[in-house]
Amino acid sequence: MELNVERGLSCWSTRHEFVAISLLNQNVDVPYMLEVRGPLRAQDNLLKLGPLHKKVQAHLEKIAANPKLVTGPDATYETATLDGKIWQKPEVVYAARARIVEWKLEHVNALVVAYCKGALATWHRFDTEWDDEGPIAKLSPDNIERAWLEVTNDGNESELGIFRQAAKSAPNMSLAYHSAMRMYKANKTSEFLPTLSAQDRQAIRVQVRIQDGSGSNRKNKHAQIVHMKEIVDKNLKRDDERKERADKAKEVLTKIIAIASVPELDTAFKIGRGSAGYLTVAALDLQLDWHIANSVKESTSSDTSASGISKAKSGPNGRGNRDTRYGYLRDAISRRSQILERVAVGLSSIQVVEEAAPEEVISDQMEVDDGGFDIVAEESKSKDICRRILGNQLTKRTISEPRLPVATPRALTTNTKTDDTLKGLDRPIGVGTARKAFREFSQAFNRKTLDHKPPQSKQVAQTQHPTLAKTHPPTGA
Repeated sequence: MELNVERGLSCWSTRHEFVAISLLNQNVDVPYMLEVRGPLRAQDNLLKLGPLHKKVQAHLEKIAANPKLVTGPDATYETATLDGKIWQKPEVVYAARARIVEWKLEHVNALVVAYCKGALATWHRFDTEWDDEGPIAKLSPDNIERAWLEVTNDGNESELGIFRQAAKSAPNMSLAYHSAMRMYKANKTSEFLPTLSAQDRQAIRVQVRIQDGSGSNRKNKHAQIVHMKEIVDKNLKRDDERKERADKAKEVLTKIIAIASVPELDTAFKIGRGSAGYLTVAALDLQLDWHIANSVKESTSSDTSASGISKAKSGPNGRGNRDTRYGYLRDAISRRSQILERVAVGLSSIQVVEEAAPEEVISDQMEVDDGGFDIVAEESKSKDICRRILGNQLTKRTISEPRLPVATPRALTTNTKTDDTLKGLDRPIGVGTARKAFREFSQAFNRKTLDHKPPQSKQVAQTQHPTLAKTHPPTGA
């Protein structure tokens, strides 16, 4: 989390947003909220805030026409703030102005203009009720006082929380029913009911039956279901498009010829622009993507993969220019070569130890289960198969080979009793594939060994393997 915060603070675009929002907050947002809900507010009726809203729109238009009123180094609070008073936090304004020069944020003015224009569009849509010909302007002062409204939406937010709690205990309750209960309590309807006559009650019952028969709640639920289905279909379509793009990218990676050695890369990088074989930025990106898909991920960051190669091809956290991409690719190729060399050294040491071990003489009269599974023979075959696979990777794969194809270990997982299917395996396989094959074969061999139950009626010769002799003594012993 801390790393993400640090990256956000280092992002050039995010710094622009920090500065612009800080300046507009101190010059527009805070003065407006002080007028609306501050302790010294002039009005407490929402219907009387029309002049304040017009003042906010005029101030936004003034800033949009001249953003240096808030971003300029010599801007003063008399012309920058909505109320003409000093800023609530002057240190924020001074720090934001200093960062404009320190970080060289040349797009702050354009961002402030875009913010003001966007806010004006919302204000024009929101302020229609306070127009000169609007419904509020036609009300008399007495009616405005009688229709008093809160200046904030805190009450509605509180009611929303109450509805959420009520919906937990009564999930099938409709919104209209909940609103009726809340209005019954808030308006003290129980005190008003005794004043109704029999005719009034009859008229109310008629209206209730009409409302119940309208099916408004059913229509609302149907509209909600249709809307949710549209969202699901949209998300599924987006997932399909994303999967299609990923499949196309994988298909492209399978067709490219990966540069396998650092000398080969250096030679190709020195080719001049316009000549055959010139490594473009797009070609370098394909090579880097190949290493991301085929190398071991060593970084724990979600923004990097395959030995620290950045996933983003552009932007502040991207791969940089052509020279930077060349450096990333050179490191990836070198790292892959080092891994292959370490694997080769390890396998060589294993082979030396196995060759130095004495050969064990096994009798022809081996213990065989009902399925014909020979334990010791299969153990010898498994070692031989793994040596052939990993040895094939090391002997066939040379440092100058341009392509590194990957073979699936299907032969190992489908038939563990014979290595005839491996006779046609004459091309190199990936290191990860070889390790996976060894692991899967070992698991299959161990399962078969644990399931082995020797028959009680067969005898084992006295010259058999000493371990087997201890485990399964002759019948007459």
